[in-house]
Amino acid sequence: MQRLFFFIKTLEKMEKASKAFRRSSVRIRSAGSGHTDLQLVISEIKEMRAAARWFQSSQTSALGDLLKWSLRGENRAIQETAAQLVELNMIWSDAQKNFADNLKDYKQQFELMLEGENQVDNCKQKLSLAEAKEAKLRKEYKKAFKREQSSEIQEVETQLKQATHASELAQEEMSECSKENEAVKLIRMKQSLIKISESYLELAHKCIHVFEAQKEVALALPDVHDANVENIKYTGAVSGRKAVLEAKDKVERYRRNSVSSEAASQPPPYNPHYSHAVNAHRRSNTCPEFMNPHDDRSSGWGWNASQQMSEDSPPNQSMNGFSRPTLNDRYR
Repeated sequence: MQRLFFFIKTLEKMEKASKAFRRSSVRIRSAGSGHTDLQLVISEIKEMRAAARWFQSSQTSALGDLLKWSLRGENRAIQETAAQLVELNMIWSDAQKNFADNLKDYKQQFELMLEGENQVDNCKQKLSLAEAKEAKLRKEYKKAFKREQSSEIQEVETQLKQATHASELAQEEMSECSKENEAVKLIRMKQSLIKISESYLELAHKCIHVFEAQKEVALALPDVHDANVENIKYTGAVSGRKAVLEAKDKVERYRRNSVSSEAASQPPPYNPHYSHAVNAHRRSNTCPEFMNPHDDRSSGWGWNASQQMSEDSPPNQSMNGFSRPTLNDRYR
């Protein structure tokens, strides 16, 4: 017993050390980018997905071993129950795999936010270089003016005008890119949180149906008091099978409703680079989508939140959809 306790403590320490090492490696890799926290978010969501897949795999392995163990005996009640639990686990595993896929999509949204931050950094770097070049030429212009050499003054003056123009363009590009990035971050954050929340609700919904059925299967096992085991009859095969089929039907109905809603609200493909049309839309100094946060643009990402679910589905809060194409449609 003491050895087992020591082994568990050792595993916990190894897990803590592994997590600390992983986070440290992320910090080292992102030290020069200035976006360490965002990279840590991406890393931890990746670990969440790996843990969810490991949990699902462990459950499947455990029930597979349970079925093998039951078949080695002669207890028909245990054999029937184990077979029904394996079938329920297949439904539950499918739900967990879908959830893990949604975690992957969730992580990708933060990766795209990081890409936007890097684009802003590139614009800032270009602006810094342009301003440094302009400052250098201004100093050269002052020196040439003191030397009173007209040809040199004219040449430096031409270069200075070009550098000033380039600096103004870089400033405009940086301003537009920053506004664009802030608006897109809000859109991505809202949509990704809506979808991951819907994913958790879907997983919980399916979990209720699967494990209510599992409880029915367990209740169908005969009670053993003081009776002779040989005289006990197992009559729960039919009721257990019925509970499994009902759970499967409820989960399938929820899935069909979700897929139907998703297809109805499927956005156009995402373009990772800012398109010319979007940049043209952003030429003004104002940013309606970012400066007017009270504008109603509620939307579901992956599910149409206003779609009515079946009577077996959890209650959904209705959300107003937007009617005009905005940045929400372009950055999904």
